[in-house]
Amino acid sequence: MQIQQLAYFTEAYRCQNMSMASRNLLVSQPSISMAIQGLEQEFDTALFVRQGKRIIPTKDGDLLFLLASQLLDQVDVIAKTMHDNRLAKPYVNLGVTPMIDELLLMPIFKSFTQKHPDVIINVHEQGSGYLLKALGNDEIDCALLTHLDPLPKDYISFPIMDAEVVFCTQCNLIPANQFLIGAPQLSKLPLIMFRGDFLITRIVQQLFEKANIPVDKLNVFYTDQLSSVENYISNGIKSGFLYRPLAERMKNIKIYSLDPPLFIKMSFAWKDGLQKSAPMRTFLQYFQKYISNRSVGW
Repeated sequence: MQIQQLAYFTEAYRCQNMSMASRNLLVSQPSISMAIQGLEQEFDTALFVRQGKRIIPTKDGDLLFLLASQLLDQVDVIAKTMHDNRLAKPYVNLGVTPMIDELLLMPIFKSFTQKHPDVIINVHEQGSGYLLKALGNDEIDCALLTHLDPLPKDYISFPIMDAEVVFCTQCNLIPANQFLIGAPQLSKLPLIMFRGDFLITRIVQQLFEKANIPVDKLNVFYTDQLSSVENYISNGIKSGFLYRPLAERMKNIKIYSLDPPLFIKMSFAWKDGLQKSAPMRTFLQYFQKYISNRSVGW
């Protein structure tokens, strides 16, 4: 016996019509029939008898409806209690990509925690592909992520900024008067890139693919650590790709726009309803205010 079977059975009992129950539940009529048949086999009794298009409950059907209704009411109480308990927790599970962490989250984290010591922010650092899946699976409450296409309608979001993807290097192979660099030149250099789950890596790889340059033939070291990317570039060991606002903070490196130039969007996203949580609402309002004040400087 499964909760879903009982839910299908009770709706069929209320409607006394399989087609109507199917429409109300937004499931196929065979699914409801199979659920009822499964219960009848398990309890070795008939729960309904047919009279034309109607299904009339038997005495055993009446008894099961009474018991199932009580159980399903308890299930609803459990679901609501657990949901309310989650919203009442004094913390926010925040997903963030490494570069947004460095560029945006780190500067405001200290001031936020000083003003709101009662709100705990648990930070989960991953690529945007992983973060979108984590949002969908309720593993995190919200995310600061990068994207090209509009975010799924399941999420509420507000834009943070558009950032250019730039090439960073110390090597002298590129003429001083050159400001754009394309895939053919990049393919000859030792590179460091984030692992494949990161959006910046996927769009750079597309740049090579459009130029018919096999990605697996490149001299690339892959990492998921921003510090590794910055250190390899700063020390002239490898060349790599960063968002311009972050690249411009680094000293003694050359920054080139890609040919063609590449841009990504940064957004804050969460599922509808989570803003009712006091910790989430506090962080959201603080972050929005910070972005509004800071956007002039970008």
